[in-house]
Amino acid sequence: MRRTEDDTAAGDGRVGWIDARDIAAAASVLLADPRVEPSEQGDHLIPGPQALSCQDVAAIISARTGRPVRVVRIGKTGEQAANYRAAGTSAEFAAAIAAVEDGIRAGQEDQVSTAVLDD
Repeated sequence: MRRTEDDTAAGDGRVGWIDARDIAAAASVLLADPRVEPSEQGDHLIPGPQALSCQDVAAIISARTGRPVRVVRIGKTGEQAANYRAAGTSAEFAAAIAAVEDGIRAGQEDQVSTAVLDD
């Protein structure tokens, strides 16, 4: 069995993960709503109903697929950015993604909402 792994500098930080289909559905409703002016269609935060760590997500994927998924913790954002650069990402984008992981580790993304499920 092939082993899958991902590395992260997010530590135990949690994210209100949301399914891409739910993001698309929410965007469709927002964009089609005649009450919303195009100038008001800026950024919208759409977290999911439960905040999970990368380790939680790996455990769920492993259980559902029967394939082991492992998360490798990286302690430093600079190391994470270097990994992204080594994979072919531009230095600017690699630094931006690594900064997001810093925010996750600091608890900035530990937000949940049932708004998408409620509609």
